[in-house]
Amino acid sequence: MNMKPRSTPPTQPMATTQSVFFIVGSPRSGTTLLRTMLCAHPKICVPHESEFFMRVRAVRGIELLREVEGYVRSVPFQNQEIGTRRLLEGVASGRLGTRGAVFLAMMAEHARVAQKPLVEEKSPHHCRHVEAIARELPMAKFIHIQRDPRDVVASRMMLAWSRSSAAACARSWAGIAREHRRLQRVLPADRYTSVAFESLVTNPGQELTRLCGFLGEEMHAEMLDFSRKARGGQERAEAAWAGVTLKALEPHAVGRYRERLTDRQIDAVQRMAGREMRIAGYTPVRVAAGWGRRAYWDATVRAEMFGERLRGFGRSVCKRLGVAGPGPEAMAWPARG
Repeated sequence: MNMKPRSTPPTQPMATTQSVFFIVGSPRSGTTLLRTMLCAHPKICVPHESEFFMRVRAVRGIELLREVEGYVRSVPFQNQEIGTRRLLEGVASGRLGTRGAVFLAMMAEHARVAQKPLVEEKSPHHCRHVEAIARELPMAKFIHIQRDPRDVVASRMMLAWSRSSAAACARSWAGIAREHRRLQRVLPADRYTSVAFESLVTNPGQELTRLCGFLGEEMHAEMLDFSRKARGGQERAEAAWAGVTLKALEPHAVGRYRERLTDRQIDAVQRMAGREMRIAGYTPVRVAAGWGRRAYWDATVRAEMFGERLRGFGRSVCKRLGVAGPGPEAMAWPARG
């Protein structure tokens, strides 16, 4: 993919900003919907997903330079459509001496071009790195969006790139839900908050008003008309998975799993994520099955999870050999008791 650097005067100093917030959560939980709504705010700039903290380690000096050199060759950075020269010069000279400083410089460039003071970053898997990001960016805020795992799995199973089983997707959701509960305990309420997808869809005005207050801004009416506005930062490449963000809100998106998942898949999700589901307020449904059918379901789940472990091993080997890295479906949280 060709780079599209923006022209900037060589003498212009590297910009910095701390007005950044992150949207995180399980993939297919509504992160793109929330991003699109907030993008309609006149003060919020929304770049493409950066995956920055997933790809760049927290190192310094020459190691940081190597990390950034690798990152600027990645597709997520190329999608940012910002230049590389001043970024790399800033790291090499020591002006950008930390991972956080490099990220803020990137976001400041987006803010400068968009002429908007508040930058939103939406890479769902940054939910794995929230605590580290919070330490490195003391002024950053976080919004975690949560959705019924059965609807999350139903949405993921419809994507061509998602090769994971219902059980594996549910295990990933449960791990993210556990981490979310832990972050609620360790981070202050003025830096970390959450919203339920179901509430966002059924009562968007109230939830957007609350979230804008969390960000220190006023809610604007055009945020409710997001489907008609040009979505800055919504790249054409995202159309394949943008889903509900391409049109007005659909309340029937809640509970859609009943139409899309089989009884076996619903049972698998509820078994793998049942405890976290209940804590989050999602009630399991009864799925009737005789002894023979239940035994078959159990054997299928075990076979699927064994297949996931084999694929995970294969990805690990490929990574060590320098072959293509894992896709989003490979970023599952490990199982816990």
